Amino acid sequence: MDTSITAVVATTKGLAVACPPGIVHWFDRVEENPVGTQGSLANTSTTVRETYRLTRTIHVPIDPTSSSDADQLSNQRITHLVVSPSEEIIVASTDAHQIYSFNLSAVDIGVKGNEYLQKGLVSPSVKGPQVPAESVTFEPMAQAFHHGQILGLDTCIRKPLIATCAADRSVRIWNFESNTLELSKQFAEEAYSIALHPTGLYILVGFSDKLRLMNLLIDDIRTFYEFPIRGCRECAFSNGGHLLAAVHGNVIQIFSLTTFENVNNLKGHNGKIRCIVWSSDDNKLISCGMDGAVYEWDPQKGKSCVCLMFESQPRSSAIRSFLDILSSCGELQ
Repeated sequence: MDTSITAVVATTKGLAVACPPGIVHWFDRVEENPVGTQGSLANTSTTVRETYRLTRTIHVPIDPTSSSDADQLSNQRITHLVVSPSEEIIVASTDAHQIYSFNLSAVDIGVKGNEYLQKGLVSPSVKGPQVPAESVTFEPMAQAFHHGQILGLDTCIRKPLIATCAADRSVRIWNFESNTLELSKQFAEEAYSIALHPTGLYILVGFSDKLRLMNLLIDDIRTFYEFPIRGCRECAFSNGGHLLAAVHGNVIQIFSLTTFENVNNLKGHNGKIRCIVWSSDDNKLISCGMDGAVYEWDPQKGKSCVCLMFESQPRSSAIRSFLDILSSCGELQ
């Protein structure tokens, strides 16, 4: 068991000490007046001894938006602690890139020694009494963020939703109007790509073993169909939502979302395919690869209409902007 101290912060009322796994121990500062010597007031020497007593343990919560028991965010280590200038709020950051807060003013902090005696929490006949510790929980300051590199991102056409997948093996659905995290799920496999259906009811996620079509439920993300494509790095729904495109090596595979059949295979790239974009009317599909080639495809016929070759490989951001322009124009000139 790891008993190391990862962060410490002191206030005028007490001391906060962070220890694994995701626990902050709060110690109240107590001023004790020892039994003085009987005598006149002038001859009495009174000293005040300051001690600290454990009164509270604050735990990092499990992700409330997660639908999987595998997402044990309470096991994360607290790396930093800070207290507001008013000493009312304590904030903790963790190695999983999460931020939590706790309101110190909402509880009885900084109780004096005589108040402990009056409440019966401390026995004057016992040296170094242990005060019963209350167990409370941190509150997330915002949402539960990814704690790994984001590998895939897509937006919904008809709803204010953003879907992301990351190297932490989690898939998250965000609402960019309310700035909230609506749904999150942890998986056993790493996800490389993600696409959000225009209706906002489904997502397509490329895992290391398969490409999965999943339902977005109220409190869960559930798989209902799997495509035999391993390590899919790029995938996209058509704007009408009736077709989906998935990259399998140097080939773009087109599937029907109603029959799940492989409608066409688009072959032509000699290198890794970096981006795929559907045209607004879904009659064209534009792709760009590491070989410097940009193709305009007819997904119904399974043939390339136009091919542009570049000497150097464009950057990812430039590829995406370029393909968006081409898809909005309809055809390459």
